[in-house]
This record gives sequence, C-alpha cells and structure tokens, in this order.
Amino acid sequence: MCERRDQVLQTACGKMAAIVHRGFVEECRTTYECRFAWFDANHLPVNGPIREVYLKDPRDVLQEGLHTQIYTPVG
Repeated sequence: MCERRDQVLQTACGKMAAIVHRGFVEECRTTYECRFAWFDANHLPVNGPIREVYLKDPRDVLQEGLHTQIYTPVG
C-alpha cells in the first residue's frame, strides 16, 4: 500500500521524490505504480536510479510491518 504523501526533497544526490511503501516487499509494485502515475501527472521525468531505504529492519519486524521509503530522482 502506498502512502500518498508525495514529497520532493533536496538531498546530497540531488532532487528526489519520496514515497513510503508499507508492508510486504513483494507488494511494492502498487507503490511503484503510484509513484510513476504521480510523475506522469506532474509532467516530471525520472532522472537516474531509484533508491529504496528500509525504515524498519526486516530482521526486527514481520514482513507486513515493513516500511520502505522509495526515492526517485527528479529531472
């Protein structure tokens, strides 16, 4: 499930759009679809590789409790 609080952040790697996926890693596809729909709706190009940051350690929580922040470079 994607959290629809899209944010554009300035990072050391450049401007990034951030979105959070909650739950199973195998179900990230829906969040990626949300991400790319947001890029399309805002007429923004993706400008580089996407990064995933696990906000909760998979060794410490059940899969359904995982939170993954997905960073997409904005062109």
